[in-house]
Amino acid sequence: AIRSGSLHRRAPTPDEVAALFRAIDHRDVKAYGVCTLAALDLDTLHPMPPWLRQYMPGAERRVTLLGYAALRRRHGAVKHLLVAGAAPTLSERCPGGAIESEAE
Repeated sequence: AIRSGSLHRRAPTPDEVAALFRAIDHRDVKAYGVCTLAALDLDTLHPMPPWLRQYMPGAERRVTLLGYAALRRRHGAVKHLLVAGAAPTLSERCPGGAIESEAE
């Protein structure tokens, strides 16, 4: 279902988003699994944590979970998010993604 894109995804709750940001920060890949992530809409832009914005004033104000994990260099989290179907080209600057989807 993950590969075919037929999995129904729901928006994560604010508590789930906070827990995922925390897990990414602490490199805790055991806090979530690929199947759990695949059930969530991973392509939603979330507010960048304020403590990080103060160290990176030019950074975007909203970021996807994948973008945040990549920014924090949490490679295990990046891998899980990509396998779970997160779009790698979404950002605040390009909310539709850099690459348009095409049928293969």
